[in-house]
Amino acid sequence: MTARLRVMALCLLSLSLSACSTISPLPARAPSHSAATATTTVATSPASRPAPADKVTETPSLSSVAAAPPPVSVAACAQAVLRSLPRAQLAAQVFNVGLDVTDLGSGRDLVTQTGVGGVFLSGRSQSGLGLAPAIAGLQRSALAAGRLPLLVSADEEGGAVQSVRGPGIPLWPSAREQSTWTLSELSSRSAGWASSLRTLGITLNLGPVADVVSIADRAFNPPIGALGREYGANAVAAATRVSIVTASLQHAGVGATAKHFPGLGRVRANTDTSNKAQDDVATADDVNLAPFRAAIRSGASAVMVSSARYPQLDSTDPAVWSARIITTLLRGNLGFTGLVISDDLANAQAVRAVPVGDRAIRFLRAGGDLVLIVDRADLLPMLTAVQGEAAASPAFSARLQQAAQHVVESKIHLGLVPCSH
Repeated sequence: MTARLRVMALCLLSLSLSACSTISPLPARAPSHSAATATTTVATSPASRPAPADKVTETPSLSSVAAAPPPVSVAACAQAVLRSLPRAQLAAQVFNVGLDVTDLGSGRDLVTQTGVGGVFLSGRSQSGLGLAPAIAGLQRSALAAGRLPLLVSADEEGGAVQSVRGPGIPLWPSAREQSTWTLSELSSRSAGWASSLRTLGITLNLGPVADVVSIADRAFNPPIGALGREYGANAVAAATRVSIVTASLQHAGVGATAKHFPGLGRVRANTDTSNKAQDDVATADDVNLAPFRAAIRSGASAVMVSSARYPQLDSTDPAVWSARIITTLLRGNLGFTGLVISDDLANAQAVRAVPVGDRAIRFLRAGGDLVLIVDRADLLPMLTAVQGEAAASPAFSARLQQAAQHVVESKIHLGLVPCSH
């Protein structure tokens, strides 16, 4: 990181902005993901509603309007940031590593020494907003070591899947219970919940779940239906509610992650505990893709790809290693240009047959951007493998550069990395 960029980032996290008067954090991601054609006006808070754009400008004083330099695009800003990083740190940006949520201080060395792109709050905590100082401490440690700010992610779906509960963090019901609320109630309550996540320091929520589980399949669908994680029993109902929750998160400055693409609603096994999860029905025009399309239209920062198999889409590879599913279907057909994150590539039974380092390489090669590994012990072998492959293959090196750029662009959109002229 350049000295100037480091100062800008430190200012961004400072409790007093008086010393950073020329720097404004960026707004939450706009509904469009097209960096090539959009423009954005900088807001004074990450939670401010963005203009429909993707260019970054600083708001000039009236006396300086005539002399204002041209805006800096998000893509150009991200490229400049990456040019300032050593090659090893660039590779580290594509990893999101699990830290025990009850002992975040133990992760300080990991973020300072490796410069990983993000951390995942693993496990469960009842500390509520009392956890905020520990999360802020991780960010300060990263910046003090000259690293980029972290994407801090968590499974905050509600119901059985809520990483942090306690004072200041509402006990959030399951998606199935949320689906019984009126749309206006869902909108108002999810807005308050999303704001509490931002206050906590969560910058990337691994939700909402966009999987569709029919009523008949609930009892036979262990990863989603059995836990009430779905927003609807049909694609239209789920899409409407996924769109509302996505918009609430993004407006609060918390990146939303639609998961688990292209859908776990029909599988009869859990990828965490089995390698038998398979959807024999899903095709490129599957109606159950509607909630993912809705999340993308509502500005979702990220889409998580599942580790299940979809033989009608790819007869060889599971989704997480499939270019046909990530690049052709998600990027091409659905037009998503944001951050593509894997499901867990460390402990999940669905991926255990493949050597640790190859798991990350295959995901990145297929078009993925951010490798989620719940077990931090797998970071070193994965990072070493990715660096080695990049050194040996110019094509993979270019793909790694693109993935890292998507990670940094997401940080810019979420107000973590400021841009200036």
